[in-house]
Amino acid sequence: MPEHTPGPWRIVRSLDRLNPNDVGIACDGIQTVLAECYAEFHARGDIRPAEALANARLIAVAPELLAACQRATPWLGKMIADGGHLAAVLPQDAVRSLEMLEAAIAKATGKE
Repeated sequence: MPEHTPGPWRIVRSLDRLNPNDVGIACDGIQTVLAECYAEFHARGDIRPAEALANARLIAVAPELLAACQRATPWLGKMIADGGHLAAVLPQDAVRSLEMLEAAIAKATGKE
């Protein structure tokens, strides 16, 4: 499976001139939009551009979140294995956090 487009990613104006509330995600050095977040029309007929922007922010930080998860996972696993968790943190919370990190990394890297 090919790796994702390297970050950093950034938010850009949408290429869709019909809806200026849409936003896109692009990568430095690449002249194309990687993804677009559409300002959805909701039941009452209102447009929510803030939702599109919030979604774009989350997508744009995805490469950084993946890198942080990949960096923290071995450290957390070693901490659990060594029994070095803080007394204030229940061991099962640390184990569950590690499981969540590993699952997110698997999804992001196509190894699920």
